[in-house]
This record gives sequence, structure tokens and C-alpha cells, in this order.
Amino acid sequence: MGRHRHEDPGRIGLILAGLLTATLALLVLLVSACYWLAGKVMHPPANLQAQAGASPAAARTFDNPQADFGLAYEEVSFETKDGLTIRAWYVPAASASVRSIIAVHGGRNERRSFMPFVESWHRAGMHVLLIDERGHGASDDDGFGLTLGVRESRDVRAAASWLRETRSVERVGAIGASQGASAVLLASASSTEIDVLVLSSVGYDLAHLFALAAPWLPATFRGMAARMLLWRTGVPLTDALALDLSLIHI
Repeated sequence: MGRHRHEDPGRIGLILAGLLTATLALLVLLVSACYWLAGKVMHPPANLQAQAGASPAAARTFDNPQADFGLAYEEVSFETKDGLTIRAWYVPAASASVRSIIAVHGGRNERRSFMPFVESWHRAGMHVLLIDERGHGASDDDGFGLTLGVRESRDVRAAASWLRETRSVERVGAIGASQGASAVLLASASSTEIDVLVLSSVGYDLAHLFALAAPWLPATFRGMAARMLLWRTGVPLTDALALDLSLIHI
């Protein structure tokens, strides 16, 4: 008569419980990694906050329009609709002009990133407004970090309103790079005060961004990290894998 091996039910239960615990622990670890990655994108170590002299490449090269080009300028500030104070340099045109340009830097940078172009714009007869986006340079910080141009678009709209209301300009152009370009594009979509756009490296593919930031993370969880980033910005975006400008409500 053959012998039948009987497994101890208690031992099987312990094995299953251990597997379940390990699976849950792995899921918690991956979700935590997604949350951490979203935070790193929103608040990168090089993000310039609280002080205008935080030394990006342009800041190491340039001081201010007067010192570098002999151009008179004003330290100005204005308020956004959500109550933040945006600080900027205003360089008036050499003679009466109705044209102006707002320069909007990318993430982890500040107003001096567009200093190489100020002299040319001034010679072309334009008033120039170099702004620090929220959470950068000397402007107020709303605590959300980088929001891919969504919240930053409010800064651009406030800048355009300030130019029209206080400097009586008739034509407002805006130039933006990277996050600044997205901010300019979104601002123009929701405002009639911006007449001309110049955009460099506009838009974001979040799936690709997280693939570069965390190639070790499975694709499904990179998508989760993208969704967490959008959730943490506090902005209602309906597409979690790409910045679809038509789906943003600001």
C-alpha cells in the first residue's frame, strides 16, 4: 500500500500568507517609488527657489541689463489671479514703442536665461519683460513645484495684463523655452492679450520622461508615476501620459 503525503494545512497557510505579504510589500515599494519619482520631477534638486542669484548657467554669465549692456531697467512685480507675486525686470524701449516681449524661462532656471537676447530686442524697439516664474528666482512659490507650464501660464497672463495696463503697449509677444514654452502656449489659449508666440521645445511626453528618469521601473508603474505627478500638481489633467493642451482646464 502506497503512502500518501499529507501537507500540514497550517504550513500551507503560512506560505500563502508569506507570499501575500511579500506581494503587498512589493506593491507598496513600487507605489512609493512612483510617488518619490513624481516628487523628484516636480521638485528637482536644481530647481531655483527663493533667491534670484541661484546660479544657473545664464546667472553665472550675466548680472543685469544695466551692468551687462548699459540698458536702464526697472525691478517690477505684479500679482497673479491666484494671489502670487511675480517679480521681473522691465527694460523699456529706447524710444516710444507699442511693442513688447515677455521672456519666460524653462524649469530650473530664472529670468537671466534670456539675457543674451535683451540687447537685440531693445535695438529692435521692443519693451522687454524678463520674468521669474513661480517657484523660481525671486517670485513667490505656491508649493506645487514644476507643473509643466500649467500653473506657470497664470504668470504669463499676469505679465501680459501688467504690460497692457501699466505700460500702454498695444502688441504683446511672448517667448518661452521648455516649460516656459508650454506656459506661453497655454496662456495664449486662454487670453486675448498675447499677440505673438515664439516657442522652443514645447510640450511633454510624460511616459518618455519617466522612462529616462527610471528605466528600471516597469512601464505600468512609470505610467502610475506620471499619473501621480499630474495628481500632485493639483491641476485637473485628463491625459496622464502626455500633456494634451486641449484637455487642460485652467
